[in-house]
Amino acid sequence: MIVSDVLNKVLKNISREDVLKTSLFTENGSTPTDEQQELVAELIDCLNDTIESVVYVYHPLKMKETIQVFDNQLNFLQFSKTLIDVVSIKDKNGIAVPFVVFPNYIECQSGTFDVVYTYLPDVVLTLSDEIEFPQGKITARILATGVTSKFFLKRGMFQDANVWDVSFQRLLLVEQRPKHMPNLASRGWI
Repeated sequence: MIVSDVLNKVLKNISREDVLKTSLFTENGSTPTDEQQELVAELIDCLNDTIESVVYVYHPLKMKETIQVFDNQLNFLQFSKTLIDVVSIKDKNGIAVPFVVFPNYIECQSGTFDVVYTYLPDVVLTLSDEIEFPQGKITARILATGVTSKFFLKRGMFQDANVWDVSFQRLLLVEQRPKHMPNLASRGWI
């Protein structure tokens, strides 16, 4: 999913379809005004906030990397993505290695280890940027609902923000439920 897919829905949610008719979203559209461009930039900021909150709370993105540790310190800059939390550190035999997390580094024994960690996806900046989420987990509709809530919150429209936030939370909870109900054995009365 790309940023324009989400913002297309958000602009409809906030009744600003006029922005969809500009050259930002269509090839033959009119030239966007400064106010319309600022609105799109504000919505992209709200989208980044929404992505961050979803990744922190509901759907952490995990990555596994092989990293070499020197002097019993694993610097956060050694990770290819922005680190949120370390899930596990294992040696080449799959044995867990004890570690302690400090503000700028992780302390563990020296060597080469497989590190599984959760990370923050790259910040989106333009309408054509790809949003990094596991396939099928989060839809454009769910993100658009969260972005709409953040937008109204930033504008000080607290009642509207609350309504959209409740919808956003419900959509996230519905998405987390299993798709099929488990079969339960029928029971007789005792």
